Amino acid sequence: MSCYLVTGSCGFIGAETALRLLRDGHEVVGLDNLNNYYDVGLKHQRLGRLTGYDNFRFFQVDICDAAGLAKVFDAHKPSKVIHLAAQAGVQYGLIDPNAYTKSNLIGFMNIIDISQRCHVEHFVYASSSSVYGQNSEFPFHENMEIRTPMSLYAATKIANESIAYAYSATHGLRCTGLRFFTVFGPWGRPDMAPMIFAKSLIKGEEIVLYNNGDYVRDFTYIEDIVDAVILIANHPFSSKSTQGIENKYSKNYALSQVFNVGGSSPVRVSVFLEELERAMGIIGNKVYRPDRIGDAPATHADNSSIKEFTGWTAKTDLKTGIQKFANWVTSSEI
Repeated sequence: MSCYLVTGSCGFIGAETALRLLRDGHEVVGLDNLNNYYDVGLKHQRLGRLTGYDNFRFFQVDICDAAGLAKVFDAHKPSKVIHLAAQAGVQYGLIDPNAYTKSNLIGFMNIIDISQRCHVEHFVYASSSSVYGQNSEFPFHENMEIRTPMSLYAATKIANESIAYAYSATHGLRCTGLRFFTVFGPWGRPDMAPMIFAKSLIKGEEIVLYNNGDYVRDFTYIEDIVDAVILIANHPFSSKSTQGIENKYSKNYALSQVFNVGGSSPVRVSVFLEELERAMGIIGNKVYRPDRIGDAPATHADNSSIKEFTGWTAKTDLKTGIQKFANWVTSSEI
């Protein structure tokens, strides 16, 4: 079995990815700095779901700590890296922009550099649908220009993709970026709309809908995201697979690629809330506000590239995903 190093292993996607790999019998090395961007208790609870596995090792290491990373790589020699650690969130860039510089730029440089120096077979990293910025052509596809980021977060993700391409071109490191589209589900982030809505419904608190609820998002269920991450991790570009598709997925034969990973069934945020209300049996007290700086009007993933490359498609329709999420929220103590 392979040894996977998963950064952000106490985060939403990271913990679910690590758990799937552990259940499949792989050795997993988890890294997380357990910062307080949101509730550290939730991160510890996610970690607690992983620590019962004998094939799991955890290190509280910040990706900005190059020496700490080197010790972990030297001790465990991972064959594949799934880099999911990052400073998340669009609005937080207006509060602490330096957090993005540290984690998403310096931290990214540290982890990709040590991955190439340690001859990692495949470097998979989280990008974001936010890279599409002010593009108004839908659905978004990977060969669109990404020159109009609407947030600092989006700008750092564009930078990550450029850095990964450069490392692939100069060092031969196989890199794949995954542009995630609005991930939701059990154990989700408390700073994202699905969890905010659910908790507000339970507590009877006011629910704020920005842009009058008319933002459109391509909501993607967490199990589908994990399927895509693991499929891609085990399906790196090679000189053989590059033949005939280099112009579609990658430029100039560098072993680097980027894929959309989305539900591909976008809806208005107000419609998502209505479905969640139905699933939970609670009607919320909604308040409508204008749009916010940095928030894209709409997102919609064209998944044809990843489907062609791996066969992946999102299996969970929105209503089913929302019902699963609602069942978890109402039965959990999170």
